[in-house]
Amino acid sequence: MIQFIFDMDGTIVDSQAAVRKAYKKAGLVMPDDAWGKTAAEWDCPPDIHRMKERLYLAVLRSTGMRLHAADFLATVHGSVLTGASLAAVDAVQKFLRHKFPVVGAACDHDTKIMMLRKAAQESRVIYVDDDYAFGKRALEEVPNLQFLAVARHEGVYHLHNKKGEAQRWTLSFWLPDVTIV
Repeated sequence: MIQFIFDMDGTIVDSQAAVRKAYKKAGLVMPDDAWGKTAAEWDCPPDIHRMKERLYLAVLRSTGMRLHAADFLATVHGSVLTGASLAAVDAVQKFLRHKFPVVGAACDHDTKIMMLRKAAQESRVIYVDDDYAFGKRALEEVPNLQFLAVARHEGVYHLHNKKGEAQRWTLSFWLPDVTIV
């Protein structure tokens, strides 16, 4: 059995502008080095974070964009592992109109590795992410895992294995016809 696990922000939804705008409306300019980190990792004040979460869905609807991998996630019945909060996951599910399973939320990189290891004990895992550096780390540290790197907005993927080999994939609109071996 193959289990597909997807990152969320930048992978299934282009949300960076929405996240930054929601924080700004909540009264905080998000630091440039905060992207890819949990709110706790960059010391976001809890009251600001709660306000951002209340504003996020409306902002996401006006500035977010569904990415190709969202359709891939739905087709392969994948799940999500993310650094975003559960409230942000809920907003993205509403935005995409897809209630996908969640392996973990508000996870830092070390926790993501731990969760991927746990999943890889049960089945072969294909991890899908736009963060190439983290995907390569996961590939090195998690047995029974392959990393599918997403080229944002293009629907182009590169499947990496532990030997350092990469295979280019393009997924058409007819995703149900895709067979993974």
